[in-house]
Amino acid sequence: MLHVKGDKDRYTLLSEVALETLRNYHKGYRPKEWLFEGQRKGHYSRRSVEKIMDNAIKRARI
Repeated sequence: MLHVKGDKDRYTLLSEVALETLRNYHKGYRPKEWLFEGQRKGHYSRRSVEKIMDNAIKRARI
């Protein structure tokens, strides 16, 4: 289970593959405050995340 904090805190399932991917990411990047930090070390804005997801969806042809 993964605890997602935000406007509405919630729990969601996290697969073993996703967990291992996140562990490898964390080991490689060593984020200081936010798991996914922006270019200036702060967190990504909501709009930036939307753009990233839109591009990933288009590339995956979902």
